[in-house]
Amino acid sequence: MGAFLIQDIYNIAGIGIIAVGQVKSGTLKIGMKINLDGRIMEVKSIEMLHMPIKEAKEGDNVGIALSNSDSKILRNFIGKQLNFS
Repeated sequence: MGAFLIQDIYNIAGIGIIAVGQVKSGTLKIGMKINLDGRIMEVKSIEMLHMPIKEAKEGDNVGIALSNSDSKILRNFIGKQLNFS
């Protein structure tokens, strides 16, 4: 369990939708789920400083690739914290 603050959204060719932000609490790991208004998205990958990592801890600024994501929906959450589990 934890929270991730979305600071921006990018659509990267060959990767998909990337949410960039900061882990506000907990530890974010590949495979964890984020619920956005009933739409479940899974963390496919995490990068910090352009390097892939397996987990991000509280205070880390990272980019996360999400499965089942939609940039239009995610844009509504810029500046907001999302809960993950």
